[in-house]
Formats: sequence, C-alpha cells, structure tokens
Amino acid sequence: MRKPVWVWMAVALFCVPGLAGQSGPDKTASQDKLQPLAAFLGHWKSQGEFLKTPYMPAGKVSGDTRCAWSAFRDAMVCDQKIQLPSGPVNQLTIYTFNPKTVDFEYYTVNFDGGPAQSGRLTIKGNTWTYSGDKPPAAGETDFRTVNVFTSAHEVRYEARFSKDGAHWTEMLRGVERRAP
Repeated sequence: MRKPVWVWMAVALFCVPGLAGQSGPDKTASQDKLQPLAAFLGHWKSQGEFLKTPYMPAGKVSGDTRCAWSAFRDAMVCDQKIQLPSGPVNQLTIYTFNPKTVDFEYYTVNFDGGPAQSGRLTIKGNTWTYSGDKPPAAGETDFRTVNVFTSAHEVRYEARFSKDGAHWTEMLRGVERRAP
C-alpha cells in the first residue's frame, strides 16, 4: 500500500535541521559517508504552498525543524512540527547511509499513531532528491521531492507526482531558511 502523500511531503520538505555544533565519540570511516547530511543540521523554518491536486487541497504549509547528530554520530535525527492545510503533524525522522545502495535512507515516525514511513534520499551536489523506498507498482502514482540548496542558509523545494514516471505534475513548492 502506498503511503499518504502528506507523509512524503512532510518528510521530504521539512526534514531540515538542529544542533550543528553537537559532536559524538570518535569518528569512523562509515561516519564520513554521513557528512553530506551536515548541510541540514540546525534549526530551520519553512514556508510553502500546496497546489490543488487529487492528493491535497490548495493551501499554505509551514514547518519548524531541528536536526542534530545521534549520540554516536551514526545518524542525523530531525524533530519536526509541520502545519499542513489539513492540520498539524509532528514527527521524528532518522537519516542514515546505506552502503549497499550507496544512498541515504530516512525513517519517519509520526506522533499521531500512524505507521512508520521510509524512503530514499539521493544527494548530488546541492540537490537532494527524496523518493519512496521502492519504485511504484504499475498503475501506482510516484511522488518525488527535490530540495536545492541555494546557499548554506536557504533551500528551495518542489514536490511532484507522476503516473507514468515521465510526465510530472507540480503539487508543492516553497523555501526553507535557517532560523537565527
């Protein structure tokens, strides 16, 4: 069963950041692979807009996210409060590196009692692409969010969906800024 679209959007768009100066025990080689995630460490505020689609009504969205390294620096943990058009969402997301796929993975727990979610994050330069944990089955809709770091203090994001993997329809756009 496909996950609700708001979960993908919330995870992908507001998994931005917390305690940048935090450090853990001695660094290992596997921890070096996590270094690209450091761009999202800290406190971020988000503002965006959902466009009317079959998956979400039009409306404003905002978020407050704080991310920090886990105690042993094997993962980045993001605590998030998001205001969607349908109401508030609180969640905790854990990011880690998967050496088998050579990509990052994220795992999200929603505090409303819903099922945990997971997906893949591909980082290439200043572009982060969030997708599901596996390709959609034939006939299922695919959702993707792309975050582009325009600076160390700003991220522009856009979410799209596709029924065929070739033609994408925009459903959300916005900006995240590092909080003072």
